[in-house]
Amino acid sequence: MQSTSVEFYHFSGSGNTLLVAEAMAAAFRRRGVPVAGHRIEKGFAGIEPGQCLGIAATVAYFSTYPFVWRFLESLPPSPRTSDGAGVEVFYAGTMAGFAGGAVGSIRKILTDKGYRPIGAKVFLMPSNYHNVAIDRSANERRASKARADAASFADDIAEGRAAWGRIPVVSDIVASLARREWGPRGFRKKFRLFFDRAKCVNCGLCAELCPIGNISLDPDGTPQMGDRCEYCQRCVSFCPEHAIGIPGATHQQYRSVTLEAVRSGTLGLPEEGGDAR
Repeated sequence: MQSTSVEFYHFSGSGNTLLVAEAMAAAFRRRGVPVAGHRIEKGFAGIEPGQCLGIAATVAYFSTYPFVWRFLESLPPSPRTSDGAGVEVFYAGTMAGFAGGAVGSIRKILTDKGYRPIGAKVFLMPSNYHNVAIDRSANERRASKARADAASFADDIAEGRAAWGRIPVVSDIVASLARREWGPRGFRKKFRLFFDRAKCVNCGLCAELCPIGNISLDPDGTPQMGDRCEYCQRCVSFCPEHAIGIPGATHQQYRSVTLEAVRSGTLGLPEEGGDAR
């Protein structure tokens, strides 16, 4: 990596991707490379020549969420360094299964905008989708390995050893389906989330955390679910009363980071030390 600092944009629903991004940020900082964290749902704050653009986004529907695709597609062309090169960029994701529609298509979007890809890696993490039972020991082993692998990936990026491959046909087809929201539409039809009014205390946290503003609050604070949910699981994972779920289904609540870490987005720094926007 030739850049002297990292502007790291990230999104995580239950915290898996945030956990990986924090491990990478810590590894960069140990090398003396400053890292500023930015929540993807807050929008793009800019990038300058000499900075490296980092993207960390959860794998969903075998690619990533539609709103993450919209963020990537909205990025401006890369600024150019004095020698005419584009800004360096890397990608990190987390998955429970297959990520064939993420790595290659994200690379294409960014290279078409003039960014210079220097590495991509997807990490296996515990599933966050309505677990009837959670094996916490197995989850911690998987998360611990992902954190270690993420730190090694950051070291590989810094040393110029990382790679970013691409499988054009498979990746582009899967990504195209995801951008058309086939996954969220199917989930909304079969597994529409609902609020258990007997448990809900109208705290408003779900509306605050929803990355696309799909949850609104009535004048008395009662939350209402809109029709644009992309099933990132953030409201389900962080509801303090475990009051959000699928009708007729029971599950254990899963999250891998604290609410404060999600809110700040600073990737391990105190809130006043980074971009909490």
